[in-house]
Amino acid sequence: MLPQPIADSTIKLGKKILRVYQAMHYDAISVGPFDLASGYELLVSAQAKELPLVSANIYKKDGTLLFSPYRSVEKKGVSIAFVGLTDPSSMSAGITISDGIEELKKLLPELVKTQDLIVLLTSFRQSELKKTIDQFPDIDIIIGADYRIGNDRNQLLGTAIYTQPIRQGRFLTYLTINWNGSPWLQHKNEEKVRLNQLLKAVNRQLITIKPRKQESKEHFEQRKKVIVANRKKILADIHRINQQKPVDPEDRSSIYSLVKLPLSKDIPSDPEIDRIFNKSR
Repeated sequence: MLPQPIADSTIKLGKKILRVYQAMHYDAISVGPFDLASGYELLVSAQAKELPLVSANIYKKDGTLLFSPYRSVEKKGVSIAFVGLTDPSSMSAGITISDGIEELKKLLPELVKTQDLIVLLTSFRQSELKKTIDQFPDIDIIIGADYRIGNDRNQLLGTAIYTQPIRQGRFLTYLTINWNGSPWLQHKNEEKVRLNQLLKAVNRQLITIKPRKQESKEHFEQRKKVIVANRKKILADIHRINQQKPVDPEDRSSIYSLVKLPLSKDIPSDPEIDRIFNKSR
């Protein structure tokens, strides 16, 4: 199936989203299917304005990479490589999306020589990520964006920390790490405190949720169902942490804390972001 012509409204929305990316000062942005929906030319123009787009498997017709395969950033003396991989099912005229696994085979051996941490930013199917980690244990963190499954639970996926905060901006994932080069170990006490705080917030949502004006009963029940499902996930994570054995004081593992924070419409919007979206074209 050939890519369809891109509607003007899609291009206008794409331009606004790219301006929001600029305003948020990301360290790296992996190119995903929704980014390509506005056409790769728009992304190239944004990259020329120093938007840090990365993808190791999007090629131009001449066989060269369209974007940088990764971006290296230093944080508190730690070199971090953000590697982008785009789901091969994404389509856009004028480009080819190669096998991401083959690209990692070429890229990672060189990165491990110079980088302390390797973070994979990818829109790959979640089912493919475990296979990827099995092949590439040098990947330390995975931030997923599989739109087919939406928000996914935080977990250790093989040797890598995995999270996917994808639900139309309704969640913020907060990851704290104390890295020393050793395998990951979740910080039990800190994570438990955060999960209990999150549980309180979700419980409040269940108590206060009401139908919106002109909202159908079906839509209201669906919103409520999402909150109930989130609560169930939080309780499962709390139970899992309670079952963990105490950490040996001699354990030299790298510690991490990872939690998703639900965002509310009651939280004030950033004025600059509002101006971008409200500005007429």
